[in-house]
Amino acid sequence: MLKKVSLIVFFIILLATGFLFLERRQMPETTNEMVAEAKNFGLAQGKEAPPRSFVFDGCTLFLDGFGDSSFLSACLDHDIAYYYGGTQEERLMADKIFKDDISQSGQVGKVFQYPMYWAVRLLGDSFIARLQNASWGFGYNQ
Repeated sequence: MLKKVSLIVFFIILLATGFLFLERRQMPETTNEMVAEAKNFGLAQGKEAPPRSFVFDGCTLFLDGFGDSSFLSACLDHDIAYYYGGTQEERLMADKIFKDDISQSGQVGKVFQYPMYWAVRLLGDSFIARLQNASWGFGYNQ
């Protein structure tokens, strides 16, 4: 079991490192619709808007899609949840929803759901995510 987890962690780190530079070259534009979607999420969750503006950067440290699968919708929803932050239970739920959304994005998504899930579990609230302004509660982090 430990060997399997170690292999998964290595795979995630390898992917994150390899895609870091490629991914940051083609960041999507944050549209008014995305900002409105973030605001609506906060209202539905009974959360106050964070002081920083919402910014969508695509699938942070990962490809936005591959083959027949686009991960952008799942990444947008996940970024919105991370923008607001909250409890660790809320973070776990956001990450599980993210995994499920990735798995429904096509055949490639079924393969990438677990590496992407473990990437956000291990790195989503780390110094690496903070450097990218993509950590849990990034709407509050100054």
